[in-house]
Amino acid sequence: MAGVLGFGLAVVLAFVPLFDLLGYEFCAALSLLVSITAGPVAIGATRRAGRADGSMASINGLVSRAWLLNLACLAAPLAVILLNALRVQNCNLGTGFLFFLLLPAATAVICTCWGVAVGLLVPRRRLAGLAWAGLWLLVAGYNVFEAWVGPQMDSYNQLAGWVAGPIYDDVIEPGWPLLLSRLHGLSWALALLAGSGLVSRVYRSPARLRRSLAALLPALFAGLLLWVFDAELGFGRSTAAVEKQLSATTRTEHFVIHHGPTLSEQKAGLLARDHEFRLHQIEALLGPRDLPLIHSWVFSSARAKRELTGAGRTQYAKPWISTMCLNGASFPHPTLKHELVHVAAGSFGSWPFDISARNALMVNPGLTEGIAVAVDWPADEFDRHTWSAALRRIGRAPRIEQLFGPVGFWTAAAGRSYTLAGSFVRYLLTTYGPAPLIAAYRDGSLEGNYEKPTAALVADWQAFLDGIELDQATLEVARLRFSAKSVFRRVCAHEVAGLRSLAARQLASDDARAAERTVDEILGHLPDDARALEFMIEVRLHQE
Repeated sequence: MAGVLGFGLAVVLAFVPLFDLLGYEFCAALSLLVSITAGPVAIGATRRAGRADGSMASINGLVSRAWLLNLACLAAPLAVILLNALRVQNCNLGTGFLFFLLLPAATAVICTCWGVAVGLLVPRRRLAGLAWAGLWLLVAGYNVFEAWVGPQMDSYNQLAGWVAGPIYDDVIEPGWPLLLSRLHGLSWALALLAGSGLVSRVYRSPARLRRSLAALLPALFAGLLLWVFDAELGFGRSTAAVEKQLSATTRTEHFVIHHGPTLSEQKAGLLARDHEFRLHQIEALLGPRDLPLIHSWVFSSARAKRELTGAGRTQYAKPWISTMCLNGASFPHPTLKHELVHVAAGSFGSWPFDISARNALMVNPGLTEGIAVAVDWPADEFDRHTWSAALRRIGRAPRIEQLFGPVGFWTAAAGRSYTLAGSFVRYLLTTYGPAPLIAAYRDGSLEGNYEKPTAALVADWQAFLDGIELDQATLEVARLRFSAKSVFRRVCAHEVAGLRSLAARQLASDDARAAERTVDEILGHLPDDARALEFMIEVRLHQE
């Protein structure tokens, strides 16, 4: 059954963009499935082995057989996704294999140890199954709770292996934190296995007891050592670790602003005034909001934030805990108001995430992100209405209705999704006022909260956009500005993003030749990529 489920998942993912090649997404999804199936397979192997004499040698034999069974179940999914490379371009199979080893294969090894331990401790079949389900839910619940209450956006865990940060941080590469996290999980799994051998059998000789303790103590020591230094090693995520780096605070009436101790008093004061002023602007548009004290975590750079939270370039808010995480302390801050709108809108958002959702879990990203764009409206000559009108004229505007569903917003290119949703919500806000928009946000749906049906609202907005005059130059700029594809539609999205990041670092360090080689590698994958060609011109100019 485990093999059939793995094969079936691989076949389905072979036709899902971004999951259809041997890379991070495929391996993380398969790892999550393996975390569920590996335990029952190991419990079955333990039961079939019958009564053993309790020595560590017999337990080692059980574990070896169970490992082989679970690793064999990964052969079919691996074969499917490798065959899929005949129809989907793969840019770096080496990285894909590394993800395969560190995610589903490592999860199979770790969860096999858990399963054998459960099989030894709970010999009755149904009770063993319930015990395994309880253990899985306990681990999953702890991981969810850890991400829920803390500022982090990623999670190194022993089920999926690694839940990477926001979708817009598209540089996802295996590294030392992932490897150390897997060793951490393996240490505790081996400790559980050795401990279960002690508890589940009566040892009649001191020699057997010594062998068991010899296996248990090093595993416990390694697990504790990695746990104590998890933040320093890069895979630990906690509020305490963030507070250690952002140890200084500036308090205002509505905010606790956490920042580094090197931030000058003048800049901290400007940052505090900026926070209060942006909240005043938001309440002037949406009405007064009853908000708890808001915690704003201001990191010195995207790199520093990524190391502590898993999110680099992406700045974000967690409305359910009244928290924002920002990059830099520039004044005025370019993204502060947008993220603060998310927190303020949490006062009328839906449980449990305090965002726009229907029936708690049917998230409406069009309203969630649209209201932030609509309230954080630029004073530029070309606003989101202008760009939305241009998108319609050049034929690159996705259907607005799909942006207000739980999937469509993310499958369209980010620039188009945010621009169109923001324009539509801004039109509703300025035309009908905040009251119906707040009700729609709370319900997760426009339907029933306006005097017109949604189709009529969309038609009115489109007529408004079609009335905006645009010259040919603006349309040409729009073609270039919105040429990027969604991460789900890009060829080798993570590999190319990593190469772009590498080339930028090489050029910044005046290593133009290395940057040129890296851009050549990008063009080898994407020969007509406009961004790569533009970067190549920059490299050549730098060389001159």
